[in-house]
Amino acid sequence: MTVELLGTVRVRRGDTEIDLGPAGRCSLFTMLALRAGTTVRLDELVDGLWGETPPKTAEGIVYTYVSALRKAVEPDRTRGAAPRVLTGTRAGYCLRLPADAIDASRFEAMTEEARLRWAAEDFAGTRAQCDAALREWGGTPLGGATGPFVEVERSRLALLKLDVEELRCAALLETGAASSAATALTALVAENPLHERLHELFMLALCRTGRQAEALQVYQRIRRQLVEELGVEPGPALRRAHEQVLTGESGPPVGRPGPARVVPAQLPHRIAEFVGREDEVERLRQRCRTASFGVAGGPVVISAIDGSAGVGKTALAVHVAHQVAESFPDGQLFLDLRGFDPRHPPITAEAALAQLLQSLGADAELITGDVAAQAALYRSLLAGRRVLVVLDNAVSAEQVRPLLPGSAGCLALVTSRNRLAGLVARNGATRLSLDVLRPEESRELLRCVLGAELVDTEFELATELAVHCGYLPLALRIAAERILGDEHYRLADLVAELRVVPERLDALSTADDESSVVRTVFSWSYHTLKPEDARAFRLLGLHPAAELSIADAAALLGVAVTTARRRLDSLVRRHLMEQVARDRYRFHDLLRIYAAECAEQDESAEAIEQATARLVRWCLHATVTARELVAPGLGPIDPGPADPDQPRLVLRDYAEAIGWAGRSLSGVADVLELAAARGFDGLAARLATALGALCHCLSRWPEWQRVIGAGLSAARRVEDRLAEGRLCNDYGVLCHFLGRAEDAVAAHRRAVRILGALDRRDPAVVANLAVAYLMIGWELDALPLLENALLLAKAHGSRFVESSVAEGLGAVLSRLGRHDEAIELGLSSVELVRGTGAEHMLSHALRQVGQSCLHAGRVEDAVGHLEAALELWRALGDRWGEISGSHALACALHQAERPNAARRLLVSALQIISESGYLGVHYREESEMRALLAELR
Repeated sequence: MTVELLGTVRVRRGDTEIDLGPAGRCSLFTMLALRAGTTVRLDELVDGLWGETPPKTAEGIVYTYVSALRKAVEPDRTRGAAPRVLTGTRAGYCLRLPADAIDASRFEAMTEEARLRWAAEDFAGTRAQCDAALREWGGTPLGGATGPFVEVERSRLALLKLDVEELRCAALLETGAASSAATALTALVAENPLHERLHELFMLALCRTGRQAEALQVYQRIRRQLVEELGVEPGPALRRAHEQVLTGESGPPVGRPGPARVVPAQLPHRIAEFVGREDEVERLRQRCRTASFGVAGGPVVISAIDGSAGVGKTALAVHVAHQVAESFPDGQLFLDLRGFDPRHPPITAEAALAQLLQSLGADAELITGDVAAQAALYRSLLAGRRVLVVLDNAVSAEQVRPLLPGSAGCLALVTSRNRLAGLVARNGATRLSLDVLRPEESRELLRCVLGAELVDTEFELATELAVHCGYLPLALRIAAERILGDEHYRLADLVAELRVVPERLDALSTADDESSVVRTVFSWSYHTLKPEDARAFRLLGLHPAAELSIADAAALLGVAVTTARRRLDSLVRRHLMEQVARDRYRFHDLLRIYAAECAEQDESAEAIEQATARLVRWCLHATVTARELVAPGLGPIDPGPADPDQPRLVLRDYAEAIGWAGRSLSGVADVLELAAARGFDGLAARLATALGALCHCLSRWPEWQRVIGAGLSAARRVEDRLAEGRLCNDYGVLCHFLGRAEDAVAAHRRAVRILGALDRRDPAVVANLAVAYLMIGWELDALPLLENALLLAKAHGSRFVESSVAEGLGAVLSRLGRHDEAIELGLSSVELVRGTGAEHMLSHALRQVGQSCLHAGRVEDAVGHLEAALELWRALGDRWGEISGSHALACALHQAERPNAARRLLVSALQIISESGYLGVHYREESEMRALLAELR
C-alpha cells in the first residue's frame, strides 16, 4: 500500500486506487497518515477535525469514519488474510505503514538528508537530495482533506517545500550551475516578492552568468519594495550580496539563515564539582549524537534517568546537556515538573505545555485549548529543529508523554524517582538507572569540594564520612559545605558527631527511605545556622511557589527588605537557597519541603499563621496596586490596612504594572491557594478578585481558571457575595476568550443576579453579559444591557469602564445598521480612554470606531482609525493585536482600492501566525485572511 499526500490525497494498493470516501473520512485518514506508526488519541482526532467547536456526536462520527476506512483499506480484515493496517486500542488509532510508503515522509527524510549534506559541504549530494524530494510533489498538499490539523500541516509542508527549493538553488550555485539557478529563481522571486534570501541567490546567479546589470536591478527592485511596503531596509545578507555584485566578487553564498525563531537557553548553571559517572555520561552522549544527526521520519530519542532522591539525576542530566548543547543549535529547554512535592500536585501537562510554548516564542494570550491542541502546537514549533528538552522531576510517563518532541533531531532527557516503564514500553525510551557513587568517586567528590590536600591527609576519615553519607552525592556535598562553612569545624569533628548519633547513621546508610536520607543530611546544615538564619530558612519554606521575591521574603519574616536580603544571602552562601536574579531566590525542591517541615516542627501555630497572613496581605496590596494602573475604575477592592514595616510595591505606570504582573502572577496565584488552604478565605476571595484584571490583560487563561476556582470557593465559604459576583463575572470573561459562549452567558447571568441582589449594578458586569450575548448573535438582547451599563458607568464616573461599554455599544449599533450613532460612540470611547493611560484599551477603541466607519461607507476615515490602532498594537508588542488589526486594516484598504498595501499587511500577518504558532488556535481568522489575499491576487 502506498499513500500520496503531496497533492490530492490518494491511497493505492498496487495499481488500484482505494476510495477513501467523503472529505471527513479523507481528513481522518490524512491525520493518521501524517503520524503513521504513532497512536493518535481520540481527543486529538476530534480536535484536529473540528477544532474548538466539535459537534456533540464527534466521537461517534470518528468511530464511523474509522469503521468505513477499515473496510476500504483492509478488505480482507475479517478473514485475517492480511496484516492489520489500521489498528485501534484504548489509547487511540494507528496507521501501521512504513515511512517509505508515504510520499510526505519520504520528502521530509530527503529534506533532512539534503540539509545534512549541505552542512558537510557535499553540494552535489545536496542538489541530488533536493531534486529527489521535489519529485515527490504533485500539487497542493493534502488536497481533498479539511480541518484545523490539515490546514496547519498544509502550510507547514508548503513552507518546507519553499525551503527545499531555496536550498536547491544554493546548491546549484555551489556546483557551478548558475544558469539553472537563475532560471529557477526567476519564478521563485516572482512568487515570493519579499523573500530576501531568494533575491540574494538570484543576484548572485545573475552575476555569475555575466548579467551584473540585471542583478543590480533585482536589488533596487526589492529594496524599493521593502522600503515602500514594509518601511524597512534590506537585511545584512542581501546588502552583502549587493556589495559582491558591485565589486564583482560574487563568492559563495552566505550560510542559509533559518527563520527568525526564539532560541531558548534554559539549562541551569553547570555543576562545579561533577565527578565520576563516566559510563553513564558516555551512554547519554551517544544518545545525544544519535538524536542530533537523526533523519526526518526517524524516532525521537528519549533517555529516562531514574534513581533515588539526592542521587544526582538532575546533576547528570544538566552536566551532559551542557556538554552536547552545541549539537542542538535551536535551543535547550529545561522544566521542573515538581513530581514529588508532597504539598502540591505535579505540574499538569497543560501548565507544562504552556511554559514550553511560551519559551518557544508562542504568545501567552494564544496558548489556550486542551492538552491535545497544545501538544500539537508544541510539536509543530519543534518540527525541523534540533532542540534538547530536559524534563526534571517527572512523576509518571503520562505526565511526560505530551511534552515529548515529535520530530527527529530532538532529544528529551527525563529525570524521575520512578522507573517510567511506560516511556520504555510505548515511547522507546532508554532507561538509565542511577545508583549512588562508588567509594572512589565519593572521595573524589570530597577532594573537589574540600581540597585534595585535606582529603588525602585524612584519607580514612574521608572514607568513613563517605560511608556515613551512603555515597549519596547530595549528602556528600552538604557534609563538605558544613566543614567549609566553619573554620573551627574539622572533618574529624563531623565524623565523631555522626558516630554518636545512631539514628542519623541509620538514615544515612540505608537506601530504603529516601526522605530520611535527605532529611538527615539537610538537618546538619539547618542545625548549624544562626538562630535568625534558621528562622528565616523555615519560614521561607512556607512560600508555596518555586521562586520567591525579596519582598515576599520580607513579608514572611516580618522584617525590612534590607534585613531580608541579609538573611537570604546567608542561606545562599550555605547552599540552602539559590539566587536566580537580583531580587529573586529559590530553594532546591527537596530543601523547600524540608524547610516547611522545620516550620511545622519548630514554629508555633500562631507564628505560622502570622507569617502566612503577612505574605497574603503583601500579595493583596501589591496586586491591587498593579490592578489600579492596568485597569482603573473596575470597582474598588479593599486590601485592608498595610503593615507599617512591610515592603511597598512602587509602580510608576502601566508598563511597570504589566511587567510586575508578568513576573509575579504564577507565584501570587500559588499564594492565593495557600491562603485558602490555611483558612484566610476573606483575603483569598479579595486576592482572586484583584488578580482577574491582570490575568485578563496578560491572557493567562490556565492560571486565571485556577485563580477563579480557588477564589469562588473561598468567597462562598465566607459568604462574600460581592467577591462571588465579581468572580462569576470573571469566569464569564474567561469562557468568552476560550470560546465557550453558553458558559459565558450563564456565568454573566449569575454575576448580574448576585450583584443585583446587593443593589450594586456593576456596569462592567452588565457590559460583559452583553459581550456574551454578542458572541451568540443576540444583538437585540445586548442593546438594552449596554445602554443601561453606559448610564451606570457615567454615574459612577469611571472613564475606563465608560469607554469599554461605549465600545461594545458601538459594535452593537453598527451591526444593527445605526452607523452614525456607532461612530459617535466609538469616538467618545477613544476620547475617554486617552486620559486613562490604558493603551491596550485605546487600540481596541480605535479599531471599533474604524470598523463602524467602514460599515458606514466612510472608508478613508476607517483606514485612518485602523492604522492608528495597528500602530499602537505594534508599539505594545501585542502580537495578536497586530494580527487582528492587520486583518481589519487590510479589509478597509481593499475597499479603498489599495490592493498592494492590503496584500502586504496580510502577508505580514500570516507570517507572524506561521512563526508564532498561532495556526492551531486562530485557523478561522487565518482562513479569512487567506481568502482575502486570494481575492486581491
